[in-house]
Amino acid sequence: MFHGGVRDLLLSNEVYGESRYERMARLVQGGAQVTLVFDSVETVGQAAKIAEDRNVHFRALVEVNVGQDRCGVDTVNEVVHLAKTIESYAPRLQMVGIQAYHGAAQHIRSYDEKTTVIADVAEKAKTVRDALLERGLKCDVPGSYLFNDADYARNRGQDGEFVHDWKQSLYVLTTVVSKNEKAAVPRAVVDAGTKAVSVDSGSPLVHAFLNGEKLPTPLEYHGGGDEHGILKPQQHVLDAVKVALPALGSQLLLIPGHCDPTTNMYDHLVGYRGNRVEHVWEIEARGPGN
Repeated sequence: MFHGGVRDLLLSNEVYGESRYERMARLVQGGAQVTLVFDSVETVGQAAKIAEDRNVHFRALVEVNVGQDRCGVDTVNEVVHLAKTIESYAPRLQMVGIQAYHGAAQHIRSYDEKTTVIADVAEKAKTVRDALLERGLKCDVPGSYLFNDADYARNRGQDGEFVHDWKQSLYVLTTVVSKNEKAAVPRAVVDAGTKAVSVDSGSPLVHAFLNGEKLPTPLEYHGGGDEHGILKPQQHVLDAVKVALPALGSQLLLIPGHCDPTTNMYDHLVGYRGNRVEHVWEIEARGPGN
């Protein structure tokens, strides 16, 4: 990201070890603003030592456990203590806010259950923020995200229907390479398997043809191995109508089941609008294992 021109960097996971903070310090020396996340006094001390040694400045967030039960401190008193510890290392460390992340809540389907969980998350975040502000500590950092995915699209609203308030912006382009209309369950095979789409949060959705035209028969994606996906009619459609499969060579858009690891599989994002490619972005920060 830094070499791609991004200068405002948030490392949203805790790290341990002075060698890693050395790497962050080199980014700052190169002109970046780096924000780090902490949930322990020990790592705050490591970051402060390197910042002092290298004559740099880090921004800092305290991570609060708001229900994910992964990283983060649990109580208001722990948050305040850690925030004061960060402030004690000023100007090398600057306390700027909290990270209150509950990713699992995004996958709760029931509106009522999700409302209850999110209300608890928001209340704890508010309580922590208020406690920090009362003590003169800064807390003003928000966050957001770029992509939706098929798993988010399975969430339901108060009326029990799927939520359609957010449009999809991430698709995987795939081509029909084989089809069998005479099988007991007709199928089309595409060239996007587990090397092309992440399935850890469920299968991708078959969205449309590349030009945006809807498929004549709604299809479901089934795993076909590393290199293939098998598209079959949805069961209620199979029982009710004559199946029409896309032609060989048809280019289809899949909505990934999980946006993050799917993006990590690729070297480039292609931005298009109105059937015209406007941008090609290199994904420079992808994992080294892909």
